[in-house]
Amino acid sequence: MATIATPPPTQPPNPGLDARLGADAAAFARSRHAMLIDGNFVSASSGKTYAVYNPATGEEICRVPEADHVDVDRAVHAARKAFDSGPWDTMSPSAGQADVEAGRSAGGAYG
Repeated sequence: MATIATPPPTQPPNPGLDARLGADAAAFARSRHAMLIDGNFVSASSGKTYAVYNPATGEEICRVPEADHVDVDRAVHAARKAFDSGPWDTMSPSAGQADVEAGRSAGGAYG
């Protein structure tokens, strides 16, 4: 099974969140958002972020990393390396799906 990275810690409550938002969605919106590259949660290489807005109110919900070509190159390189030398190249599709599902149910990097 692949190693599941630990998500970044949460941020303080955001007043832009709709009170009707479910607990899981609210927790996600309050979390510090990062990109998962090479098994690690990372910020954009530039340090830039951009706002995500509530379309009903126009209030800022959260900020997410603003990836650029450097981040994309790092992610593509890491994915190629994982496929070529990691477990993915020899794993059956059903085993890969089970690995992803296990990560999702554990609340890890996949969900």
